[in-house]
Amino acid sequence: MQTLSVPKKKVSKEAIYGTCFAGIPIMGFVIFGLIPMIVAVVMAFTDVQFVLEDLQWVGFENFAYVLKNKTFWKSVGNTFYFALSMPISLVMALIVSVLLNQDIKCKKLFRTIFFIPYVCSVVAVALMWKWIFDANYGVLNAII
Repeated sequence: MQTLSVPKKKVSKEAIYGTCFAGIPIMGFVIFGLIPMIVAVVMAFTDVQFVLEDLQWVGFENFAYVLKNKTFWKSVGNTFYFALSMPISLVMALIVSVLLNQDIKCKKLFRTIFFIPYVCSVVAVALMWKWIFDANYGVLNAII
């Protein structure tokens, strides 16, 4: 009886480098995603005082406490409010951008009016820092 030997494949340097580079995001997911998720699930079913060493199993008592808490329901309402306001604001922004791309009178003026809040905040911060660090009348100079 003959035994068939399977020839061994040589692993190229490119395959080794590729595996190493693919392992970096996987390690990042395990360290910063999977392990915290497992710890959070364990903490959800236990009573943790301060350190993870003193764990007491409480089952679903934490969930019952949260469902009775008024602050939790307020935060759920705020989440729904934000979740509904986001699509509405995106649709409104899309409508305004489509209207501003039409051939209308004073198109550049309307674009400028809508763009001013983005520019003004940067200008206001820059002027504030210029005022703080002014050599003659700056706030920081007066303190020093």
